[in-house]
Amino acid sequence: MCSRVYIVYLLLLIIIQIAIDDVDGDCSLSLLEDFSQPSPVFLKDGRTLAPNSDGAFLFRRSDTLLVACPGDRRHILLDNKTSGYSELEAHCIINDTFRVERWIGKFKSIKCNTQPWFTTEDTQDRCYGNHILYRVGYKLRNKFITLYQACFDDAVMATLYVTHELNPANKHLQPGQRPNFVEGNLFGKVRMSELYKVKKQAERLNNVLGANMSNIYLSKKQFLSRGHLAPRADFLLRAEQQASFHYVNTAPQWMLGNAGDWAALEEALRRRIQKLGRPVTVYTGTHKVMTLADTRGRMKPIYLDEDVNNNGVVPVPLYFYKVNI
Repeated sequence: MCSRVYIVYLLLLIIIQIAIDDVDGDCSLSLLEDFSQPSPVFLKDGRTLAPNSDGAFLFRRSDTLLVACPGDRRHILLDNKTSGYSELEAHCIINDTFRVERWIGKFKSIKCNTQPWFTTEDTQDRCYGNHILYRVGYKLRNKFITLYQACFDDAVMATLYVTHELNPANKHLQPGQRPNFVEGNLFGKVRMSELYKVKKQAERLNNVLGANMSNIYLSKKQFLSRGHLAPRADFLLRAEQQASFHYVNTAPQWMLGNAGDWAALEEALRRRIQKLGRPVTVYTGTHKVMTLADTRGRMKPIYLDEDVNNNGVVPVPLYFYKVNI
């Protein structure tokens, strides 16, 4: 009799477990409501998070997420109290409730004390023209989370192309303010933030083209802006978006083109990938150097700066392109 009861009890446990395993999404998170700022880097099975077609993140009970706030003096906050750690595991319990070690609370109560720090790293591989291939992302304790790669010509301080993955789920974006660009250590003593000031551009054009020639090419609406190569809107979470704001991910681009046709092309590509329904690899690059006429009508190549040998650096591209694979 006891053995029969035990068998029935065991079968009930198995049935209950199967029922639990069949439930899809014991935890459900909304991108707009359940992710706080400063947003940590979130990984599941070693990959950044991706929502379903409705913009929701679904996890099974006891699924584990790695929560990370990489960078010096960065750490994870739980209910605005420091955990003392830069990396922890969060376990799904139910709905938007997660467990982190002994703490149990709402997922939106998990955040960083300040913005995570992203960085560049030499991949030790070489790209077109035997130039340096950098990866840009977040350096965790045991791995580097690459968000995009950049083929960089350090002789002229120009990015030839950037490659990143565009996911159809990226129509859902975590909102937030636009951060400042980061220079890092790829540009030596060149202050990239200074080169993009209109006053500095005017001085440069006048030096190259002749006195007052900047008045012909520059105005309040038309100047050389930081042209994103892998755009912010191609990345889902705030920590991923923030990493796109590195100067290695830019090239000088006329403002009217940046905010006009180029922005329209980026948006059209996102819509096409959403219809395609699968991720693609996007190569965004630059080609040749733009020339402008000087006071005598001679065409001069335009660079935003020059090195100690008077060679131009940070070229203004003639063309921008995108290739999708």
